[in-house]
Formats: sequence, C-alpha cells, structure tokens
Amino acid sequence: MRIFEWLDRLVPDAVIHSYIGTSLNSPRTLLARPLATLAAERAVRRLAGHKHGTLLIFRQASPFGHGGLEARLLRSAECGVYDFDDGLPWDSGRRSSPGNLLRSSSAKCMQSVKLADRVIAGNDYLAEWSSQFARDVVVIPSCVDPRIYRVKDNYELSDPPRLVWIGSPMSENYVQSIAGALLQLHKQTSARLTIIGEVSARLEGPLEEMTDRVQWYAGQAEQQLADCDIGLGPLTDDRFSSGKSAYKLLQYGAAGLPFVASSVGTNSTVTAALGGRLATAETEWIDQVIEILNASASERRADGELARKVVDRSYSFDSWQDRWLAAVELPTVR
Repeated sequence: MRIFEWLDRLVPDAVIHSYIGTSLNSPRTLLARPLATLAAERAVRRLAGHKHGTLLIFRQASPFGHGGLEARLLRSAECGVYDFDDGLPWDSGRRSSPGNLLRSSSAKCMQSVKLADRVIAGNDYLAEWSSQFARDVVVIPSCVDPRIYRVKDNYELSDPPRLVWIGSPMSENYVQSIAGALLQLHKQTSARLTIIGEVSARLEGPLEEMTDRVQWYAGQAEQQLADCDIGLGPLTDDRFSSGKSAYKLLQYGAAGLPFVASSVGTNSTVTAALGGRLATAETEWIDQVIEILNASASERRADGELARKVVDRSYSFDSWQDRWLAAVELPTVR
C-alpha cells in the first residue's frame, strides 16, 4: 500500500524489486521457497553493484545481513531514499530468526536512516526519532484512496451490533489487549466482533466465541467495512506501537464508520482529526462504545461523514501527491 500505490499512480515505469514477491519474508516463507530466495538475493546484490538515479527502499532490501546491503544500495544512488511507517526502531527481535541470520528490523532501520539522502517517515513520532540521525527527514502519512471504499449509508444498528477490526494475525495481540472490555460489551449489548483478516487465526479464550471472521482480500475489505457499526483501533502503550501509522483508522474513516481507538502515538492525532473517540482503560473502552451504540442514527452518521471528509482532505493520495513526488525528486506534474 505505502509504496506500490504511489508507483502505480505516479511512476508506472519504475523498476521494482520485491524480493520473492510475497507479502511476508518470514523464515518459514523463505524456507518454503529456497530457489526463489536464492534468486532474489543474487538479484538485489547485483543491483547494489550498479549506479542509480533515484533509489527507494521500503523497510529493508533483504531479510538477510546486518544492513550492509542496504548501505551499498543507498550509496549507489544519486538520490537514496528510505521509507518506513512502523515502529521498526524499537523492533528488537520479535521478527528475528534463531542465530540472527535474519537481522532484527531495528538494526536495518538505523543503518538505512543514517545513510539515506532523505528519509520519508510515516508520522511525526518516527520523524522525531529519525531526525537524530538523518540529514533530511520528511513526513508523509500512509494514505488511502477514499474513492475505492463503499461508504456506509445506513446508520441503524445491526442486530446484534457489529464491532470491526481489520488487520493481520501478527497484530491480533492488540485485540486481545482489550479482551475484557469486548467481553463486557458482548454481555451488556450482545455486540459481536468481526475481524477482517485471516480466517484461520484464533484469539485466546472466550473472545473467539464472540468473533466472526472474514477473509481479507484486496479490493473486498474496502467494501465490507461499511456493513459494520463501529471500528476498533486498540494498541498497547509501548514505543513500537507508538510508531504505527494509524492506517486502520483511516480505513474506518474512508468507509464512514464511527470508531474508538487507543490513545497511543499517532492513533491520538488521527483520532482527534477524524472526530473519533479515544480510550485507554477498560472502562473507557466500554463507555465509549456504549455511547456510540446509544447515540441516534443521525449522530452516528454525522461522526462517519466527518471522518470521511477529513480522510479525503488530509490523508488521501491526492492530497499528498506533490509532496511525495518532491520527496523522491520527481517532477510534481506527471
């Protein structure tokens, strides 16, 4: 989303190296595709031996090594740009493999931020950290295209009410962090939780019993959010989570959903801008969700319409196009 959407829109002639072309480069994924992994590693290392005009790295160029490959790539370019939108500086090993063959994201991120001609940070929190080490930092948030979202048009509550969370199994620990509040809400209002993600994933304990799972598919999730009543954006209060981009909240806003989110990092800024509701303690999660459920349909509609309006004005690809082109040193009229 953060890179390919921009390239599809503005730089269709870009040369793309997406390692083995999968959404994850986990040890299991790489071990299952040894020939593709070997070919990808050779290709990216050959790439580092050539000179380039503008070269853009998102997160990392290879899951192997200690950041040396990223350094060679950035040095090979007239304009080396590094882009990241997650709490990578504080990912101290949660995605590293045994033996440190797959380097933790924090080391790769630090190396790339120091050597890039320009860093594109996904939010102010990441930009503040990057500015300690980088020569040039710009903030460009993760953006959405509101035009591809089906907008909610019926704000009468479902029976039972439907809360929604969208994300990967890797992030479902955030849902688990508000399990107590969700179970109380189910007990008091019969509300159920819909997860748009991986249907084979499972939450711990009784929370799974009140959960309905919908498989995420590109192009379909944007149509499914409007079937729900309230979006949820829980986060744990730590530095890694504070660096996240609040992308879920923008998706809820694009679909016209009222939502409740944790008061952590960029979540707080985006929630305030979109007119959502913030919660920290379990009682606040319960109170804020119940307040939305008890509101009139017209009040929920007003919340949803405001959120969509702000997403369109402040977090859409159209609104950030010129700044993104300038950041990668391409003409602003294409």
